[in-house]
Amino acid sequence: MLPSLTKLDFYRSPNCLHTLESSQEYPIAVHFVKLLEIFQNLLSHETIHYVYSNIKIINEAMARRLRAICEKNVAVNSLVIEQSRQFGQPVASR
Repeated sequence: MLPSLTKLDFYRSPNCLHTLESSQEYPIAVHFVKLLEIFQNLLSHETIHYVYSNIKIINEAMARRLRAICEKNVAVNSLVIEQSRQFGQPVASR
């Protein structure tokens, strides 16, 4: 079912050659609605940019957190190795 804006009596330009007797719908509006239906499931450039920006922000936040965890682990491991050396305990090697 076509929306009401395709009806000729919805809006009719004074220069329109179509009459209600020849057609109930305005042909260009009907074709426009069909085009909209074709593209309705596609994402706009703005939507893609918004999603990409949010993914980028999330990835950067995750990378910062991972770096902090790794730096903390390295610091803890370095401390354990240093303390082991100070007290003459063997240090595990790889």
